[in-house]
Amino acid sequence: MAQSHASRITHRSSLIALRGHHLLCLHGFRGFGYSPEFVSNMQLVRDRLAGSPDVEVEVTTSPDDICSACPHLQEGKCARNGGDSETRTREKDTAVLARLALSTGDKISSGELFALTAERFSDGIEDLCSSCKWFPLGWCAEGIGRKVMEQPSARACDCAMPHADEDGRAPHPYGNAGGRVSG
Repeated sequence: MAQSHASRITHRSSLIALRGHHLLCLHGFRGFGYSPEFVSNMQLVRDRLAGSPDVEVEVTTSPDDICSACPHLQEGKCARNGGDSETRTREKDTAVLARLALSTGDKISSGELFALTAERFSDGIEDLCSSCKWFPLGWCAEGIGRKVMEQPSARACDCAMPHADEDGRAPHPYGNAGGRVSG
């Protein structure tokens, strides 16, 4: 019997594949996403990376271990915003990797990778991320500034408000009145 994707991420000791732009997203992840399955998977990946700085990451410009649970992944490509979504996403991934001086297929420990990400994006992410629906919330930039992926116990923010629950509902003031955050 095949393992579920979540089980594979949790238990395997080999590398995790990450798209370039997900290196930025992980800094600001607060439990919201496109579906409960996506949220659960992103949390598993984030926890594994933040809790184990020696986990090997392979950077890529194609769908990765986070995308695998996304409802917008169709035929191995991002279809979130129509026919050119995968092309635009790859362009963003490529730009992120270029700023990190990495190429698709490069392998690096998660600790080194997130330290490098925080260093190289300390001046901001607006040039790459301003078109993202999550950008106006400021969570990714805040997380990069706080270097949350370099601190296993760090939360993405210091607010006292609850974050998304296990069903992907958003009680946070920036959420949508307790409803699911949709794509």
